[in-house]
Amino acid sequence: MRINIKAVLKNYKGKKLTRGDGTNYTVRDALNDVINGVEMKPQGSGRELQPAILSAEDKGRIYQLSTKLWSVRKTLKLSPEEIVFIKKRKGVVANITPLVFGKVGELLEDKDEENKKVKDSSAKA
Repeated sequence: MRINIKAVLKNYKGKKLTRGDGTNYTVRDALNDVINGVEMKPQGSGRELQPAILSAEDKGRIYQLSTKLWSVRKTLKLSPEEIVFIKKRKGVVANITPLVFGKVGELLEDKDEENKKVKDSSAKA
């Protein structure tokens, strides 16, 4: 799957999302937040939420995906296995909003219309 990481996410009203510093919130930013987000799990007798302890394998996959995400200029190519891993991360990280959760889900399910336009235009070139 190919994803345009430069695309700016839009809110529910179709306006561009921005970060606190006023810069655009891109697909790259959203994927980074999902991949590197903090997973919280209930732990201890009081079942308080604590950051989950990631396996060495998960840490390695997160590092590899992050490096790949930040090494490309415009188009990120993801394997089916990488998509499954990002979907898993999307479901467990605590620091993403419902909007980002939904937008990343649309991208990974290939239902994002803006990303389809980019892929269609690059296929014709």
